[in-house]
Amino acid sequence: TKALLWVAGGYKIIIAGSEVVGNKIINKLSLTLELMQMPSCIKTINGKEIEQLVLNGHREIVLVGINLAFYGDEYGITLTDAVEVCSSVEGVQRIRLGSLEPEKILDSDLERLSENKKFCPQFHLSLQSGCDKTLRNMNRKYTSAEYEQLVEKIREKFDSPSITTDI
Repeated sequence: TKALLWVAGGYKIIIAGSEVVGNKIINKLSLTLELMQMPSCIKTINGKEIEQLVLNGHREIVLVGINLAFYGDEYGITLTDAVEVCSSVEGVQRIRLGSLEPEKILDSDLERLSENKKFCPQFHLSLQSGCDKTLRNMNRKYTSAEYEQLVEKIREKFDSPSITTDI
């Protein structure tokens, strides 16, 4: 089950795999931060708030959101920056990402993520269709060949990555 724990400063914190009994959350397995495209989000993804979450028993951070790979574009930061902020906090053991838009994942992001020991190489990449005409009609900004190249790059950078998709 998932329980919404807190909504504050531009993100939702969701505990996945937890049981809610009264007002208490039992078995805190992982924590999900749903990043919103809001200026306040930039202000709130900081080490101090993540430290407090760790003090509350959370060890895994999962960053999710609509257009997740575009996080921070208008403010000159990236999703990889948010991963690094989470990773810098002692006590955080794992960081995962939700569904990503393939056209936004840069080689530099893959390089930085591959160097992060707390990052779990689990990539859910939205393919939508293997037909380039359909992708164009859906207003997707990538082709099936570009998608395949990205998968190859991920496999080169990470040892045994998990790569999933939706079609």
